[in-house]
Amino acid sequence: MSTKTLYGVIGLLLIACLGQAYYIYSKKPASPLAASRTDWPSRTDKLQQDVRQKLRKGEALQPALFDDFFNDEFFGRRFNPFAEMERMHRQMAEMFRESEKLQFDDSWGKWFSERIGMGEFKTAISRTDKNVVLAMTIPGVDGKNADININNDRIKISFTIRNVQDKKDSVAMRSETSQSYVKIMPFPDDAVPGTAKTVMDKHTIIITFDKKTNGQ
Repeated sequence: MSTKTLYGVIGLLLIACLGQAYYIYSKKPASPLAASRTDWPSRTDKLQQDVRQKLRKGEALQPALFDDFFNDEFFGRRFNPFAEMERMHRQMAEMFRESEKLQFDDSWGKWFSERIGMGEFKTAISRTDKNVVLAMTIPGVDGKNADININNDRIKISFTIRNVQDKKDSVAMRSETSQSYVKIMPFPDDAVPGTAKTVMDKHTIIITFDKKTNGQ
């Protein structure tokens, strides 16, 4: 077989292989990640429509409405999720009449305070040459009633605080109440993802990260 003929056969085989590979790839179902990337515009539109309909009916905006949208998938997207939340808040507020805007801002503010705000709990971030340390003082929290989930974009802490009171009037009584919280915080910019070490005691949660070096 001549060299020219051999190259021709190799070329035909290469074209056939590429064609088969393209056919197989085109028949593969889209991955969940790819689907989620194309689904966000419609999800955003649905959130805006749901909020508008509830406001015009005079219905309260429940926290679950925002929780369903601002979920782990939202925080896993490749952008600053907290800046995007604020942008969406401003954009949506501009859609409503003044009375609707007041109700929307009130509902958003309460939800944001419950999920993002840490005003009622003492929170501090300190840094050393090697570490970034996040410390939260939460009275009544311990390892049994707290769950900490950390990814490259956010820190999510779910916990329950129990309050026990003893009453010593004519009859000794004990009352116990509990309240559940979910808090979301941004991942420190100078912390190395995947290096979190968590320590919990009765009142404090301490999360220690490796600190990025100049080359990271």
